Amino acid sequence: MDSLFTNSFFKRVAKRLILAWNKPFVPKKRPLPMKPPMRKSTSGFSTASRNRRKIRNAAGTTTLLWLTYRKTTDGTTHTYVVEPYSFRYRRLKVGIRKMFYGFDIADGHIKSFAIKNILSARNMKDKYRPRFKVEIAQTVEDLYG
Repeated sequence: MDSLFTNSFFKRVAKRLILAWNKPFVPKKRPLPMKPPMRKSTSGFSTASRNRRKIRNAAGTTTLLWLTYRKTTDGTTHTYVVEPYSFRYRRLKVGIRKMFYGFDIADGHIKSFAIKNILSARNMKDKYRPRFKVEIAQTVEDLYG
């Protein structure tokens, strides 16, 4: 056994092991994955909630809506002018997503928008004549009569 510690390499390794053995174990601190902070308005409502209110308002007054939207597939941002028609829940493989359906004026057909991906919604002053039944209501009484 003494012949092992005559070599300087083994002496250094033995010192390190003894020093490491006597130290208390402290795990390395790793940063936690951070969620982006939820954007809040001055009124305390989240962006999605504000956008839903604006969509509901545009549907109730039959005015056009200017949307800034981040596409789910590739992450690009686009703007659309739409006629609001309905909110629906879409079942996905990993859960459920609340969707907004509106008629895109530029493309000339119905499009679906995930509520959480709508960056901003602005009501325009231009009115439209509904092509389909508008299923978005201000209150339950408006919806059922």
